[in-house]
Order: sequence, then C-alpha cells, then structure tokens
Amino acid sequence: MESVFSKAYTSLSMKFLNVGDHLYWFLNVSFVFNVVHASSVESCFGYRDKAMEEVRMCEEVKVFGTWAIPFSRGVELALRLKGVPYEYIEEDIYKNKSPLLLKYNPVHKKVPVLLHNEKPIAESLVILEYIEETWKNNPILPQDSYEKAMARFWAKFIGDKCWTAIRKPEWSPESEREKAMEEARECLKALESALNGNKLYGGHTIGLVDIAANFTGFWLSIVQEATGRELLSAHKFPLLSNWSHCGIVQECLLPQRQGIGHLQSSYCSTLNKQPMCPSILNKQQTTNQMAPISGVQNS
Repeated sequence: MESVFSKAYTSLSMKFLNVGDHLYWFLNVSFVFNVVHASSVESCFGYRDKAMEEVRMCEEVKVFGTWAIPFSRGVELALRLKGVPYEYIEEDIYKNKSPLLLKYNPVHKKVPVLLHNEKPIAESLVILEYIEETWKNNPILPQDSYEKAMARFWAKFIGDKCWTAIRKPEWSPESEREKAMEEARECLKALESALNGNKLYGGHTIGLVDIAANFTGFWLSIVQEATGRELLSAHKFPLLSNWSHCGIVQECLLPQRQGIGHLQSSYCSTLNKQPMCPSILNKQQTTNQMAPISGVQNS
C-alpha cells in the first residue's frame, strides 16, 4: 500500500513531466518555425515598418516660418532630407504675427514652429531633434554618442553665437564695423575647424550642423555686399568656402522666396546705402514649398 507521501510525489512528478513535454514541444516548433520562415518573418516586419513610415508620411505637417530666417529654412531642409511632405506658412514676424503663430507659440511668439498633427513644437533645435526621432530615414545625427554630442554642441554654438556675430557688421556704424568683422571671422574660423577636413559637417551626408549652418550659404554674401568687405574667402577659409559652394548645400540653401526686396530695403535704410543686391532682388519664388531633395549623398 502506497503511502500518502508516495502518491503525492508521483502526482507531482507527472505534472512536471507534462509541463516539460509541452515546453520541449513548444521550443522545438518555435525553432523550426524560425529557421524555415525566418525570411518571411523578417519580410513581415519589414512591411510593417514600411507601412508605419508611410503612415507617418501622410500625417499633417506644417511649418510656420519666415523666408529670411535661417532657423525656419533649417526646419524645411530637415523635412526635405527626410522626404516628409509639409505645408509652409509664411509669417510676417516684424509687422503682423498671425493668430495661429501666437496660438501655437504663445511663449516666444517666434518662428519656426512645427505643427505635427495639431501638436506644436517650437525652437529650431528642439524641432530638428523631434524630426530626427519621428522620421528615422536619412538620419541627421550620428549614431556614436560622442559624435552626436559634438554635433549638438556645434549646432548650439552656431545658433547662440555665429548667427549674431555674422550679421553684426551689417548694422554696425563705420567706426565699429572692423571690430564686428573680426568677431565674425573668429566664428568662421571655428566653423572651419569643425569641418575637420570633411566636405560636409555630417561627413558624407548633410547632418545637423550643416542644417544649423545654412545661413552662411546666403547671409554671408549679403554681409559682404553690404559692407564692401570680404568675410569668407577661399584663401582664409578653404574648407568652409568649399562647403558653401557644395552642390547639395547650394540646392538646399539658396533662397527661392519672393520678398527679398523687403530685406534689401530694410538693410539699405539702416546702412543709408543704395540697393545692394540687384541680382538677388531679381530672384523670384517659383513654388510655395522647397522641393524634396532627390539625393543626400555627397558627390
């Protein structure tokens, strides 16, 4: 006669055996499925990711900006690099800010503002980071943590210091203009070093720093025309000069919007000069939105 202890032990052993058999069967079936259907499963996940990306591309994206503000153009450039369709809304930030701009950026009341599915994001660098995290294709930030930190450092340096320094000679009185020019050259010197021998700040593709530095593709020519003095020369800044003349950079940065006459007349009244850029004045806007970039590889 079996003891109570023996019966309990046998029953418990059988239960564990059944569980083990089921687990063994499950693991073997899973292994076979993974081996035989690995490519199909991978394809399914690939289709899923592609479908999700297509859904994101169909989402509502709007950019509130001003054609002459490089921070606005940087947001547009990032969206173009990602291939994201968007609606551009021009703002008159000097005379007549729209109710929508005040609604979506009530704190700073400035451009750019990105509106993604009725969710507003302000501040250019914050917007660029949001774009990078939302649309993964054609990354504008490197994968390496240190390189990513350096890209953020230079982008912030450009926005905080270089933009003001390079525009300062436009507004400075003649007695202070040489000092302002020297400050601008110091910034250009730093930007030259940041290229680190590369044609683009992003290495082989346009990255965050290239986007942040977009004003040098346009504003430097205006400063030089306005002051009659050369800031960016191939002799002093060969790398930066080559960068500003890179085909992809030029395609991205040359202004295409009407209204440059407003900028010209504003500067001329301040500088008490004749119209300074008649060739630029003749440029006309041909589209309501910057065209997508077909290729982002450095040729």
